[in-house]
Amino acid sequence: MRVALLVVGIVVLIGGLGTLGYAYFTANGAQTAYNIFCSPGSIFYGTYNESVCATFQATAARYNQVALVAGLVAIIGLALTVAGAALKGPPEVRVPVPMYAPTPAPPPVPPAWQKTCAQCGRQNPPENRFCAGCGAALP
Repeated sequence: MRVALLVVGIVVLIGGLGTLGYAYFTANGAQTAYNIFCSPGSIFYGTYNESVCATFQATAARYNQVALVAGLVAIIGLALTVAGAALKGPPEVRVPVPMYAPTPAPPPVPPAWQKTCAQCGRQNPPENRFCAGCGAALP
């Protein structure tokens, strides 16, 4: 959920900001064209007829509205991004893995033909009567 909110928020934020920039500069360009070519007192006044001047004004007004809506969309994207970043916890649910102690290795089993000394634990051939390590008597 957290990652989805972050991704959607960032996409909406970038889309809103991109549209806002495009609409702002288009509206500004149309208003500038109107001011240059259609305003009384301008040196280019009268270059275009009234229908072209009306189109400049309508374009500026329309793109100002688009810029306003795009700004609201960018604010919603920012809110989604902040909400996704503020959520607590990991981005995905992790199942804990139980930890067990390793099983101990079984003690080494002496071959059946050897005798084990009861005193030192040394392995001796079956014909020995005494331990080769400590000299104790073997069973």
